[in-house]
Amino acid sequence: NYISIPSRASAILRQLQ
Repeated sequence: NYISIPSRASAILRQLQ
């Protein structure tokens, strides 16, 4: 699950930018 967490966080950060 550690991979799944950063994977989604990265997508969110890209949407913010």
